[in-house]
Amino acid sequence: MAKRHKLVTAFVGAVAATSLLASCTTTGSTDPSANPEDVTGEVTMWVYPYIDEAAWWADEVEKFNEDYPNITLDVVVQPWADRDTQITTAIAGGQAPDLVYFIPDQIGQYASQGVLADVSDVIPDWSVYTKPAVEGVSYDGTIYGLPILQSVSSRLIYKPAWEAAGITEYPTTWDEALADAPALKDAGYYLVDYYGDAGPSLNLTFYPLLWQAGGDVLSEDGTECTLDSKEGVKAIEFLQTIFENGWADSTYLTTAPDANAPLQRGLTAMTMSTASGTLVQSGIVPGDDWLSLPPLADEETVTYGAVGSLGLLEGSPNKEAAKVFLQWFSQPEITREYNVDRTYFSPIAADTGLYEEGTLQAGEEKQLDLVKTGVSAPNARQIMDLIKPQIQAALLGQLSPEDALAKACTDVEGILQR
Repeated sequence: MAKRHKLVTAFVGAVAATSLLASCTTTGSTDPSANPEDVTGEVTMWVYPYIDEAAWWADEVEKFNEDYPNITLDVVVQPWADRDTQITTAIAGGQAPDLVYFIPDQIGQYASQGVLADVSDVIPDWSVYTKPAVEGVSYDGTIYGLPILQSVSSRLIYKPAWEAAGITEYPTTWDEALADAPALKDAGYYLVDYYGDAGPSLNLTFYPLLWQAGGDVLSEDGTECTLDSKEGVKAIEFLQTIFENGWADSTYLTTAPDANAPLQRGLTAMTMSTASGTLVQSGIVPGDDWLSLPPLADEETVTYGAVGSLGLLEGSPNKEAAKVFLQWFSQPEITREYNVDRTYFSPIAADTGLYEEGTLQAGEEKQLDLVKTGVSAPNARQIMDLIKPQIQAALLGQLSPEDALAKACTDVEGILQR
């Protein structure tokens, strides 16, 4: 049978949905070792742009079809904006794709609704993946996605600031950082950046501090809000100390970060939870003047990191062919190529050394095991939206830390009890 190639389709327009390819029966085994000529099907996959995804995936489709000539793979590049609305609308209208790129909070959201299919049979031994990668694609003990990307929100050090302050050893704990702050301020630098407006995700601002203090947003079983703990109070008080002493710019407690933010102007000594790729996106070109170090520790040494995955929709009529593609894409050399081209990290535990020693990426890669992937709950984003204004109110002095966290937990409990 002739080889079939399907070019990647670039999405045009923010709301339009892609029609599901005609249903067909997949024959043969989902084992990639089976005769590829016997494996047929038509698979539609939605991905989102990190780079020129259309061109990148066009090459991958061609490679895939060299191995599996009778599976048609249509990769559609969707916009990040309103992606959940696009997905739910497509499902409701019978126009859903087979595979979709998901991040952890989406896994919990859609798995709890019965939208995602169990893909635990795609990989024979899941221990080959990092622990955070497996946690990021799991919900209630079941695996719902193939991890293809991992990121680290690292502590990034701007070395000239510390040199100007005469500090020769970088802090490793909260207390050490606070002790260094006055000298940095005298040298004309803020200790850290922190953004408290409604825009930034708490995964990148408050949650890492809460985890470092030994606390968490929810109980282990996800049924109770545990934010109003002594650990939560300690995390807020740590930030209050920073802002009250002018060791971070309080402008950005209510204003979104912009080109005038201290970080962009080279006036911040370190970031507490920022990926090097995000630094570049903000307009900074890091060189030898930047260093990636593990997060500051209080009770724990932990930071946030994302896991990108490909999830299979339960309603897909092409599950067998889709699983064949997932198995094919799980090959380390393919996953590695995907991540290097996007400046991220392989979720395969043994696949390290992707970047030259001394680069920010090489430093970040060493921190993959220090990552938490966020709040594992079906309504993680709603929970975050309820917490944000209370943390902001505490930092603006409108509420005490205790009252702010109690109010946040009251609001969160309202969601958990639904």
